[in-house]
Amino acid sequence: MKKKNIGLVAIWFLVCIIISSCVNNYPNGTAPAATSEVTTTEAATTAATTTTEAVKEEVRLEWGMGVNEVKSAETYELTGEDTAEIDGSKHTLLRYKKVPFMEHNTQMALFFGDDGLDRINYKIVSENPAKTYNEIYQNLLEIYGGESYYSNDLMIWHNESNGITVCLAHFNSYVIYRIIPLMAEDEQILLLDFLKSGGELDENGSRIKMLIDMNRTEYTSNSIDCDPIDKTLDCEKILLEKADEIQNLFNDFLRLGGGDVFEFGDWESVKGFPTHLDAKEARSDEIKTIKNIKSRLNESIYDKYTDYLMQQQYGEVDGKLYRLEGARGSWLGVNETWYIGYDVTDDKIIGHFAVLGWGDDDDYGVKNPDHLNDINSYEFYDITVQNVGGKYVVTDVRGTTKGDGTPIPYDYFECHGCYYNCDVADRSLITNEAVKPKN
Repeated sequence: MKKKNIGLVAIWFLVCIIISSCVNNYPNGTAPAATSEVTTTEAATTAATTTTEAVKEEVRLEWGMGVNEVKSAETYELTGEDTAEIDGSKHTLLRYKKVPFMEHNTQMALFFGDDGLDRINYKIVSENPAKTYNEIYQNLLEIYGGESYYSNDLMIWHNESNGITVCLAHFNSYVIYRIIPLMAEDEQILLLDFLKSGGELDENGSRIKMLIDMNRTEYTSNSIDCDPIDKTLDCEKILLEKADEIQNLFNDFLRLGGGDVFEFGDWESVKGFPTHLDAKEARSDEIKTIKNIKSRLNESIYDKYTDYLMQQQYGEVDGKLYRLEGARGSWLGVNETWYIGYDVTDDKIIGHFAVLGWGDDDDYGVKNPDHLNDINSYEFYDITVQNVGGKYVVTDVRGTTKGDGTPIPYDYFECHGCYYNCDVADRSLITNEAVKPKN
């Protein structure tokens, strides 16, 4: 591999990152060259934390340098040699302590892959890591401007002019500053998708294996392999039984914030779950795995629909089951939902349900005849039941329209689970047949 100069001569503290470790321990202020290339710059002289002002020649690390090559040039004391796997690639690490960087004594780690030196980490242990993180972040903003990626504890810049990707990460008690060769554009996109979906990086920059599937997939009940509906059966009764069952299952397992069949531990952050999802241990004598939950749901819900509803709801770690919080949004502005009728086709029983929204008065309209009878106070959803393998199961709970007919093709499972027949509206005041509840 042709060595690429890391080259940040014009920026004093980034020059310090790359070269200061090779210059600071020599009595005369001049380090031996790691390669035949020696740089002479006024910026480099300013960056070095030596005791003399006469330093003009500085050794530069280069991408692709070998382990022995760096060992022979590096003047800081080698305090450890280790190995690490970064995204499936094995690396050799050289570790050094008390390496000056941006007015901090840092722990420096140099990483060597198959093609030699390919990343540099500076670990800054601080009594106030948040403050340290913010100070370094502000310095980086002055250099790079807006960040390529930002979260509360991670910033990444892809700097094409210098051919580097820079990462600043805040952990519990320390800050990591990392430099690697510029990531290819497709790799940048993959990393961004990983981070946006809740993925995390460890202190070496390796992606932490997620314990749940982060790729949320949309669901459709179209083209389900099902049997015909037996129209000699009481189809309305089947529908309403399923409507009750899935509400109960929602409360047991999928209700926002918990589930009635469990006792729970405290909310905590669990390594391997996305950062935006807090977790709490779900304890039950009977329900100990995700498979157990799915077996309960599948008595009433089509298995692929169960998979959709279960996305990012539970995870398992070290034999423990966790309920995850934050994967799906909460419902606001809804008073109650109820059944208003049904249809039967050759392969579907389709139940129709109304969703009463909030009104403007103190009771949110639940006792206001005008609000209760105005079709624009409502949205509507359908519950679809199909005969799959001889068993009648719910295959979808899907929004249909607003009161004015505007389409709303969204999943309404939570809305049904939270508000179906919750008995807050005065139904005796409803005379509009379009929204009048059926017994």
